[in-house]
Amino acid sequence: MAIKESKDLSKATHTRFYLPNSDRYVTVYLWEDVEYLIANIPEGDGDPNMGGCCCTSQFILRYVDGLYIPDIPVNVVGEIHLLKDDWTMEVVAHEIFHFIIKYTNMAGLNIYADREIEEHMAYLHGQLVNSIYKWLWEVNPPKSEGEV
Repeated sequence: MAIKESKDLSKATHTRFYLPNSDRYVTVYLWEDVEYLIANIPEGDGDPNMGGCCCTSQFILRYVDGLYIPDIPVNVVGEIHLLKDDWTMEVVAHEIFHFIIKYTNMAGLNIYADREIEEHMAYLHGQLVNSIYKWLWEVNPPKSEGEV
C-alpha cells in the first residue's frame, strides 16, 4: 500500500518515530473514526471494519492536477494508521509487524537468510511497539485496564 501525501488531519493526532541511527521515520496517525482513516489512505485499501493499517512504499502518491503521481519520498518509510479509542496492544503490534515485513522487502533484505538482519528487525519491532504504545497511552489512554 503506497503512502498518500495529502491528508485531512482535522480529525487526527499524529507523530513521527525515527528509526534508530537514521533520519528516516514512520508516521503514526490516530484517527477519530474509520471514515477519516479510509479517506486518508490510498483509494480502495480501506475496510469499514479495519482497526488499523500500515502503508509503506518506495514512493508516495502526490496529488498533481487531479491525479495521484508516484514520487520518491525523502525520509518517510511508512505510516501506521490507528483508530482513537479502538487500539489495543494486539492491533499496535500487528500493524508494526506489517511495517517490518514491508520495510525489509522494500530495502531488499532477507530476514530468513541472515540471522543478524532478523535480530535487527526484531529489535526494531520491539522498539516501535514500545514507543508507539507509550505515545498512545499519552494521547488516548484506554478507558479501562481491560481494553488494552
